[in-house]
Amino acid sequence: MLRKIIKNYFSFEGRIRRGQYIPRIIIVYALVMAFWFAFIYEIIDALKKAGYDYQGAAYNTLAIVDALKEILLNNVDGVAITAVIVMVISIVGAVSALSLTARRLQDFGIHGAAALIPFVIGLFTGLEIVNMAVRVIIMFIPGNKDANKYGAVPE
Repeated sequence: MLRKIIKNYFSFEGRIRRGQYIPRIIIVYALVMAFWFAFIYEIIDALKKAGYDYQGAAYNTLAIVDALKEILLNNVDGVAITAVIVMVISIVGAVSALSLTARRLQDFGIHGAAALIPFVIGLFTGLEIVNMAVRVIIMFIPGNKDANKYGAVPE
């Protein structure tokens, strides 16, 4: 079972069809987002318990930054531990999404390393929309109908 998960979500070899790519990339994003939402909820809860008005703090960015710093440094309600868990899950999710996108590009005959271009743009500019747009676009483009240098036509 674990080998199948690793092969399906973390292998950079071979090709992947749209019908395999779409549900897998949705699962990866859904899992990562679920952990981020849980983390944000935990931060908001910790801010409430600490007596910070997180809604009013939107107008006072320094107050919210100070509150978050205190919560994370003092590990209030385990928020720092949750932050580490969310970061690890985010990294694992990013590697999985890169793997899936690389294999999808290889289905077109494009080298999988090209998946790094929108990823790096999103990472260093904060424009994750570029990365997501590429992933949405390649959901709709059919792959090569015949074998290519990246492998046989996927099942």
